[in-house]
Amino acid sequence: MGALRLEEHILLHHDDVKATNTESTPFNVYPVQGPGGVIDGDKATLRIPALSWNVIRFAPVEK
Repeated sequence: MGALRLEEHILLHHDDVKATNTESTPFNVYPVQGPGGVIDGDKATLRIPALSWNVIRFAPVEK
C-alpha cells in the first residue's frame, strides 16, 4: 500500500455505557473528532477509550 497518513479519526464514546439520546437530550451521545494517533513506519499507534466505537481512515501519502 505504500506510505500512509492518518486521514480521520471519528470517536463515539460516553462514560456511561448505558447512555442514550432522547427527545430532551438528543446530543447526549454523538460522534466527535477523535484524538488521532501517530504513524511510525509500518505501525500506527492510537489511544482509544474502552467500550467505544471508532472509525480510523488512512490515506496514501502523496509524493
